[in-house]
Amino acid sequence: RKDLYTLVESGTKHYTKHNNARCRLYTWVVLKDNATGKEFTFASTHWDGAGREHGFLQVGEFVEFINEMKKRGPVFTTGDFNSNEVSAEYKQFLVDADIYDAKLNTQKKVNDVGSWHNFTQADFSWGSCDHITATKDTTVQKYQTITGNETIYGSDHCWIIADIKFN
Repeated sequence: RKDLYTLVESGTKHYTKHNNARCRLYTWVVLKDNATGKEFTFASTHWDGAGREHGFLQVGEFVEFINEMKKRGPVFTTGDFNSNEVSAEYKQFLVDADIYDAKLNTQKKVNDVGSWHNFTQADFSWGSCDHITATKDTTVQKYQTITGNETIYGSDHCWIIADIKFN
């Protein structure tokens, strides 16, 4: 949507250790809102997962990037964190990045199911391994896990969406 946003910069960074064929990395973009001139960062990641010896290493690298980008404006992240809301790695991420989980801090939660399920089955997890986060200079108006046939037959992960506005 070049009519709404201007690309300022973008990149991809592989984690320094335990990167593998499953692409353990983060990709990011800085966009400028054409109407307001305000810049924000959006990043997507794929962690190796909770309980692995290097989980906190990936958390630390991602947090370092987020904290640097916060100097420029709001930061939004999403991705397959392979860690649910109660994992030590994910909790540490939220604290160290001083960022919040959209599902846990929304004004309206459309549903309350996790994002993972067995492929082709509607046996949704209680927690999510996929997350949307936002810096605290934003407001999450609505959060939803999409649980229709499109997600059940398309992947073992459900789509998650959030309506977030700048404060």
